[in-house]
Amino acid sequence: MVLSGYRHHSYEQEKWFLDHFFKDNTSEIDYKYLIPDTYPDILGPQRLRAAKNGVICLLTLVSRAAIDHGMDPELSFALSDYYVNMAESQDREEQLEELVVNIVSHYRDLVRQAQIQRYSRTVVRAIRYISRCIYEPCTVVDVAAYVGLHPNYFSQVFKREVGIPPSRYIQKQKMEEAVKMLDSGYTVSETADALSFCDIAYFSNMFKQYYSKTPSEYVRKWVERR
Repeated sequence: MVLSGYRHHSYEQEKWFLDHFFKDNTSEIDYKYLIPDTYPDILGPQRLRAAKNGVICLLTLVSRAAIDHGMDPELSFALSDYYVNMAESQDREEQLEELVVNIVSHYRDLVRQAQIQRYSRTVVRAIRYISRCIYEPCTVVDVAAYVGLHPNYFSQVFKREVGIPPSRYIQKQKMEEAVKMLDSGYTVSETADALSFCDIAYFSNMFKQYYSKTPSEYVRKWVERR
């Protein structure tokens, strides 16, 4: 921005990031676009005030992007108002950073729910079954049997509606849960065991395919970021 003397990321970058964020919810969040102190010296007279204003700006962007990706507008704006008040009540930057993580995770989950409602009854049942079996060795054959379809036909139906094969969807759900567990303090081995991975090396390789780093590298980066 010319008047402030600071260079902001472009509108194209911002739009790409938000679209990518809601479309591919296994990707690790790039916090340089989300943390409250992206522009710590220009959004307010003090750092805390600037950080709060940063959260409010983020809410404006995320709430509208969520609507574009299927979320009910009234719910999106009501949730935004709620989080604005939450941000105002915080008295440390660290609390605001934690709030940002909650905000984007909450919006991402609600967008996913809105998207699921557009699927057929068969695919919705399959998705709910996979969600319940996330800690078990869930396979495409298992899911197909649950919904009463041949595995090959079920895979065709699922991919046509969801956009990816059910096998990849199951992997994605397990990887998302792995991130949540690692963020919560579980070790790599505990996470792999809980998600029914018999081989930690296989778990680590799959995690790296999705997040471009091993679980151990992810944990180190998360600790450093906090």
